[in-house]
Amino acid sequence: PPSASSNARPSSTQTSTDFGESSMLAGTSSTLVDAVKNNLTASQMRWISVITRGIILNAIAFCTTILFGFLTFYYFRNQAPLYVLYSSWSVDMFINSVCLYLNFAFATNLYNCCCACCHRRCQTLMEYCAARQIVREHAASVKQGN
Repeated sequence: PPSASSNARPSSTQTSTDFGESSMLAGTSSTLVDAVKNNLTASQMRWISVITRGIILNAIAFCTTILFGFLTFYYFRNQAPLYVLYSSWSVDMFINSVCLYLNFAFATNLYNCCCACCHRRCQTLMEYCAARQIVREHAASVKQGN
C-alpha cells in the first residue's frame, strides 16, 4: 500500500498515478482548492458564516477572560488596589455579554457593523479550509475506491 507521508517516494508496488493521488491528498493543489471554494453550496456558505461568527465572538470573549485572569493574578501577587480587580471583572463581563448578544440572529446588523472586516477575512480562511478538506476527503475516497 502507498505511504501516507507527503514526502514518500513511490515504492516498486506503487504506480506513478498512485503517487500523484497521494501527493494531491497531502499537498492539495491550490487551483483545485480554489475551484472547490468557488463552488461551495449556499448551505455550506451559511454554515461557514455561522461558524466564523461563533469563532470570532468566542475568541474575543476568551481573550478578555484570560486578560482578567492575568489581572487577578497580578492583583493577588502585588496587592494592587481592589478597584482594579473589580473594574476589570466588570469590563470582562460586559464584553462577554456583548459577544453573547451578537451571537443571536436579531443582532446581525450590529454584528456586521462591528465585526464585518474581521468576519470577511476569517470567513475567507474558513472557506479555504473547508474546500481543502473537501478535496482531501474526495481524494481519499477515490483512492479507497481503487
